[in-house]
Amino acid sequence: MQAQPSAPAALTLRQLLAHPDGRWLGGAVALSLALALASQWRLGSLAGFENLPPHAQAAWVDIALAFAQFPAMGWLGMRVFKFGLSAAGVRRFPNIARHLLGVLVHAIMLALAVRTVFDQSLDTVVAASGVITVVLGFALRSLVADLFSGIALSVDRDIGVDDIVEFNLKNRHVVGQIVEFNWRTFKIRDLNNQVMMIPNSEFSSLMVVNHSRSDAGCPCSVRFPLHARTDGERALRVIRGALNREVEEGRIAAKPEPHVEIAAAAPGSLALEVYFLPQPPHTEQRVVGAMYEAGLRDLRLAGMALAGAGDGPSGAATSATAEQVQAALAQAVGRVALLSVLTEAQRLQVVPHLIRHEPTEGATIVDEGDEGSSLFIILEGACEVKVRSGSDWRHVARLWPGDHFGEMSLLTGNPRSARVSMAAPGVLLELPKQALSELFDASPDLLAKISASVVARSEQADAVRKQVRLEAREANGSRVDALVQQMKRFFGLARR
Repeated sequence: MQAQPSAPAALTLRQLLAHPDGRWLGGAVALSLALALASQWRLGSLAGFENLPPHAQAAWVDIALAFAQFPAMGWLGMRVFKFGLSAAGVRRFPNIARHLLGVLVHAIMLALAVRTVFDQSLDTVVAASGVITVVLGFALRSLVADLFSGIALSVDRDIGVDDIVEFNLKNRHVVGQIVEFNWRTFKIRDLNNQVMMIPNSEFSSLMVVNHSRSDAGCPCSVRFPLHARTDGERALRVIRGALNREVEEGRIAAKPEPHVEIAAAAPGSLALEVYFLPQPPHTEQRVVGAMYEAGLRDLRLAGMALAGAGDGPSGAATSATAEQVQAALAQAVGRVALLSVLTEAQRLQVVPHLIRHEPTEGATIVDEGDEGSSLFIILEGACEVKVRSGSDWRHVARLWPGDHFGEMSLLTGNPRSARVSMAAPGVLLELPKQALSELFDASPDLLAKISASVVARSEQADAVRKQVRLEAREANGSRVDALVQQMKRFFGLARR
């Protein structure tokens, strides 16, 4: 029982040594401790300057030892400060401010070392350093200008690291993200993934538009023309969902806030306009294309299409023919990875069994541990996946239109492995066990095909998450056989 209190201390020390700043802090502590012990051995005091003999009698080793303790203490103080910032979660502390603080601390410690060890007046030290400063300042005018410009920019709350800025530099138009700025330069990553280093004095003279902290608006847009009979509110929700997905996946900047507007509602037409800013290093051309593809894909899943498009239902779902609606739903089924082995005819055979749900935001679709025998396909909206972690729930993933969940419950009847709730209002399709039962009765070989697909996806996920070697081919075969037997029992095909 008495040994238990030492466990948290050991854990804290392990975490300290595992942290990059913690290792530097440990090195600074070790250096200061080593100098103190050496001073105790040589001079009989942990603070060597206390017992240092007169210079005429002192050995140069003792003088160097006493002098070194002062910059070592300054280094230790700065390491404690930096580790404290990291431990407190402060990530945007300007490098230039930290460097200036370090210069000030070390200057003070060196002055104290000269005063204490060499018994020199601080007035003499300050006067000598003043002359040196004037000479260096005149010789290094550009560096001094960069330094003071950097100080001014570091205290300016209207610009900072991660901001997306736009400016003209030497006849070149630049849009990029600030990745770092220090005592000398600004580092900006442009839309071509090139890092530019601009001197602080030059950057401070530019006219800069900060898209992350202003109302400058979003320079990029994508238009989706729809039929006037389309449900505008529903289409707006679908496009907003596609936009949110692009933001979460890091292709579109979260600031300035992207948005969707109704751009036109003339007789016979309806248009939605998406305004956004690419997130560097993604180029404008690629982000515009990705946003267009995401919106078009989600509109098709919802049974809508662009005006004039002939490859899907046009207008609202109510204006589409029954064949078009069935074809769109069959495509949604085909996007489920484990059902991709189904033929087009088999997918159409599944469509009548689909159950449509329109849950509201916050509704729980399945809960961890619940019994289930169906799969869900997301047509509209977004779902949040959580797993239990002690007494709390931990966020695992967010699912979007075209994604699905519940495949193992559909195939084997296993309890639900996570809680899935609606992050936004939407439309879900539920695929029950009965839909596959009829297919397995007609084509028993589907069992092996689907189980092999599930095992292959499981192995890929394990390799990514756990970074372990794939199991041997024989082990994969045994897993396929085991899953086939479990599916046969669940679907009542065990005797075949």
